[in-house]
Amino acid sequence: MPGFYIGQLDSDDYLEPDAVEVCLKEFFADRKLACVYTTNRNVNPDGSLIANGYNWPEYSREKLTTAMICHHFRMFTVRAWNLTTGFDEKITNAVDYDMYLKLSEVGPFKHINKICYNRVLHGENTSIKKLGLQKENHFKVVNLSFERQMIKSHKYESLSNNDDACRKYVIKEVTK
Repeated sequence: MPGFYIGQLDSDDYLEPDAVEVCLKEFFADRKLACVYTTNRNVNPDGSLIANGYNWPEYSREKLTTAMICHHFRMFTVRAWNLTTGFDEKITNAVDYDMYLKLSEVGPFKHINKICYNRVLHGENTSIKKLGLQKENHFKVVNLSFERQMIKSHKYESLSNNDDACRKYVIKEVTK
């Protein structure tokens, strides 16, 4: 029997015991929500803390348009999922960023400023090993979001093509 909510968990990471309950509480309080997400911590394979993960303290669709702020743990409704084209399997990195941009186009999000997800950094994480591809696809998926929203007057571009870690950007006006 299909459910109403989908939670995204990478196979090498793990949740805090109350992660699903925390998210469901928000969905039950506001039935219009498309997505609820928490914050995370980065841990070693033995579970020892490296550092808390990047956390933008409250949801902003404007900020999401230029930075992946919807970090783990993330849950979304099947209803919202069905209003999108789903995961783009041609994108090998930034596939989650693409998905959450799509979800943000169909409904409201809520950020819970609580650590519910443990991201295990083990040296084989694709977001680290393929940083250049991650950056390239980051800019690609934002421009695809612009296209879906019929924003033809602007293009999102990197300010530095020489540094894979640099996400500085400019939104250029497209001249005809």
